[in-house]
Amino acid sequence: MKQMSRNPLVGILMRIAVGAMATAPGIALAGLPHPAQAQTTQTTQTSPAESDVSRKVKSIVADVFGVAASNVRNNTSFDIDLGSDDHDRLQFITDLEVAFSIVFSEYQEENMRRVGDAIRFVEEQLAEKAQQKSR
Repeated sequence: MKQMSRNPLVGILMRIAVGAMATAPGIALAGLPHPAQAQTTQTTQTSPAESDVSRKVKSIVADVFGVAASNVRNNTSFDIDLGSDDHDRLQFITDLEVAFSIVFSEYQEENMRRVGDAIRFVEEQLAEKAQQKSR
């Protein structure tokens, strides 16, 4: 099931609110666990061999497309499994770029068909960014 609100500002404000709650123990949004509890739950649902990038990308997929993070796999298709539209994809790509401080090429955006593609493209961008810093 998809989230009802697709306004990018709503997502940003929600992240700010949830981040602020992390410093206020015992406070949680109605129906949502406290962020510290949510992080613990998410960590236990991923395999130990899974990279930090993979976990973070899957978490963003879950947030943007309104699915459980435990149901997101590398072979999950944005179009077939998640029923994404152009707006969903734009929101997802924007969230990835903000979360990882990267910028995707047009080629990468157009060829991001599965969650595994997104993970690979993020890892490529981070590697390129690290290489540029070392020069």
